Formats: sequence, structure tokens, C-alpha cells
Amino acid sequence: MWKGNASKYDGRIFNIAHRASEDVTLTQMKVNRELQEAIKKHGEAVPPKLFEDEFFEKINNKKRDIYSI
Repeated sequence: MWKGNASKYDGRIFNIAHRASEDVTLTQMKVNRELQEAIKKHGEAVPPKLFEDEFFEKINNKKRDIYSI
């Protein structure tokens, strides 16, 4: 968690009623730049398929093979 985002007296974690400080803005820009570089290097993240989806996909492919014979 970034410093200065919490206030136990106001009862909130983030305060969006004020402008971000220069330090926070620079940090956000750095993180965004690093994320874009990582996407260029590794590609976009794709969630893995569920085992059940792969299992039923294999079954359907085998059914198609049997029907095509």
C-alpha cells in the first residue's frame, strides 16, 4: 500500500478528493511504463483453460473424428 492513502480518522483507505503528489504521479508513470514494456516482451497474459474445458474439448474432437469416418 502506498504511504498517505489511509486515514483512520476519516474511515477510508483512499482519498480521491485531492490531486496526487508529484512522487505518486512519477511512481504511477514508472509502473505503467514497466507494465507496457513487460507486455511487449512477454505478450498479454492469457488465463489458462480449465481442466474440464480441455477434457470436454478433447471428447468433442474425438466425437467429430468418429463421425467423419
